Amino acid sequence: MRILMTGASGFVGIGLGDVLAHAGQDVVGVSRTVPKYLPTNCIHFQVDIQAKTDWSEHLSGVETVVHMADGFNAFEHISDPGNFADLTNETPDISKARERLAATLNLAKQALENGVKHFGYLSSIKAMCGTWSPEVLDENSVPKPDSLYGRLKLEAEQALFRMVEGREMNVTALRFPIVFGAKADGNFMRLLRFADNVWPLPFTGINAKRSMISQTSLIDAISRVVETPTGSSGHYLVHEGAMSLPEILTNMRIGLGRPTRIFSAPRLILELMIQIPKVGASASRILRPLELEDNKFRQEFSWVPPVQMEKEMQKIAAAYKG
Repeated sequence: MRILMTGASGFVGIGLGDVLAHAGQDVVGVSRTVPKYLPTNCIHFQVDIQAKTDWSEHLSGVETVVHMADGFNAFEHISDPGNFADLTNETPDISKARERLAATLNLAKQALENGVKHFGYLSSIKAMCGTWSPEVLDENSVPKPDSLYGRLKLEAEQALFRMVEGREMNVTALRFPIVFGAKADGNFMRLLRFADNVWPLPFTGINAKRSMISQTSLIDAISRVVETPTGSSGHYLVHEGAMSLPEILTNMRIGLGRPTRIFSAPRLILELMIQIPKVGASASRILRPLELEDNKFRQEFSWVPPVQMEKEMQKIAAAYKG
């Protein structure tokens, strides 16, 4: 199978390209920068993905597209403006966001015109919610994005599904939570650095669980989507499991080779953290729940995580420690 993969030089893309190539797939990698590592059976094109990019050369002979480079992450700090069709105020950020959305839809349109059978799109749980959710989310939950990033993911999904109605190309959109891995960035690495000290941490008794997925499991899930081109069009939630903050810190500290040393602090103090400017957003991510239910994906794609989350987290923490 010939596969076009955008975001080939990214955190997930490098690992995915390696897995697909070693499985005997013919991979066409696309990214703005050249990957440091390019596996056998993989060719690379350096492309700045735009709304008018000509994909004809890159799509030649391609059966499946995996799109991981929509560029929407630049808008995560901006509040959700609502449905684009209803907007009357066109700010510079909204204009840029429309351009990024158009770039994704341009790729999908040309893929359809070039006979591509399957379009895999890496969406995000942010298409459904903000930093937390009071209920366990599944595919039937009503989307309530709270950022422009989440809104773009949702609008891209919906536009892709409309585009392929009655056509011979399936679209599979994966909504996943925080990804952790040896080269992850963002909240996971901040939490890992926070755990890497000798001091006791006041988080015992925090039972809110957060769904997560390791880089290894996400790559495996995407590979399963690629291997199942007849999978029905739609959006799917996928995660590896859920942990409470004390469980996350315990596994991190085991991997770091440190005593766990977690104790209980009054809940009121922890809740007050959420109200502190510049601290509140990060605190709400770890003190409040965000759980997913992904039975639909596991059943339709016959998928189970290839690693145990606790062991994988310990392994990554040990690698971080060096």
